[in-house]
Amino acid sequence: MLQPLLATMLNRQSFGTNDNGAIAAGKAAFSGTNVATMLSAKSALEAYNLSGDAQALPTGVDQGKAVPKAAQNSANKVFWDVLP
Repeated sequence: MLQPLLATMLNRQSFGTNDNGAIAAGKAAFSGTNVATMLSAKSALEAYNLSGDAQALPTGVDQGKAVPKAAQNSANKVFWDVLP
């Protein structure tokens, strides 16, 4: 749930598109205890994140090449394994 929420927040900030309340719903669900609400919010967040895939990135934005191993090796896993 955290990954699609953060991705939506970053995409919204970067590209300025309307999230139709998905971020607010995601934040509320993330801090709640209702699993059905969490799954519903997660689906809305994922739908938002996938909605612009056919659009070109803004001028000057280079998506680069995905390098999963390098990303995993540089991740601060201890930090991300503990929630505040």
